[in-house]
Amino acid sequence: ADCDFQRLSRIYGQMADLFYKQKIMRNAIDFWFKASKYSYKSGETLNYIIFYEHTASAYYLMNKYDSALVICKNSMNLFKEHGYIKESYDAMPTFIMILIKQDRLQEARSYIKDYETNSNLFNNNGDIQKGKELYYYIKGIYNLKLAELDSSVYYFRKLLDNANNYNRKESAYEGLLKVYQEIGEND
Repeated sequence: ADCDFQRLSRIYGQMADLFYKQKIMRNAIDFWFKASKYSYKSGETLNYIIFYEHTASAYYLMNKYDSALVICKNSMNLFKEHGYIKESYDAMPTFIMILIKQDRLQEARSYIKDYETNSNLFNNNGDIQKGKELYYYIKGIYNLKLAELDSSVYYFRKLLDNANNYNRKESAYEGLLKVYQEIGEND
């Protein structure tokens, strides 16, 4: 009866983050669900949804795209339902990437447009807010699927120019490799 659910949710959230960083996705998912549950019990609606939404990226990395799609969609709806419109866009990049992987490009296009128009993350030049540059990878993959190779290279290079960590550089190089494999330029 005297459990501090707020603190307990934070502990589970930190443990989930550690498992995620160690690529132990099953444990990360379990602990994010617990963090979400205890945030809900403590009355913290925003954290309840955020912890729940985090599980989508773990499912994505486990190639469980249907589970990730459901969680992304539910998260976006929960954020909006509770008045967290800005936060509802946090789940959208993973959602868009899965649609692209599943060749649901028309659907992806409408979410891309919504994200770029309504998220307030882009400036007038179309540059995304600092810290969110990994979105350029998604745009590059999307353009690659559309066979718009010049646009694809543009976004991968834009990611590379803004890469401030190894993971972003790796994603940019991976994207460029995919383009040059498509072109047949092995050099």
